[in-house]
Amino acid sequence: MTRRQAIWNIILPQALRLVLPQWSNELIYMVKYTSAAFLIAVPELMARCKMVISWTFKPLETLFWVGVIYVIVLSIVAKIVDTVELKSSIPGFQMSREDFQ
Repeated sequence: MTRRQAIWNIILPQALRLVLPQWSNELIYMVKYTSAAFLIAVPELMARCKMVISWTFKPLETLFWVGVIYVIVLSIVAKIVDTVELKSSIPGFQMSREDFQ
């Protein structure tokens, strides 16, 4: 087996399984902290919220619904990431919090 084959077939799959939880956390944080105009070119959600508030003069209701949208989006992203982690996990090799301390 060549060095490239060893990296591709042995080392890389193991490494990806170990870093997937951290990458998924970064993805969720990125969605939270950038107020997600994710994957499509739409104006930022909070900018739209401010526009709706200026039209309707109902800030609490508008901010409430923006919060609901955030929770829905983050729940969907978290569910997708959990599914990917579950599909790529090694049976019998689950890491606990104590393993990282």
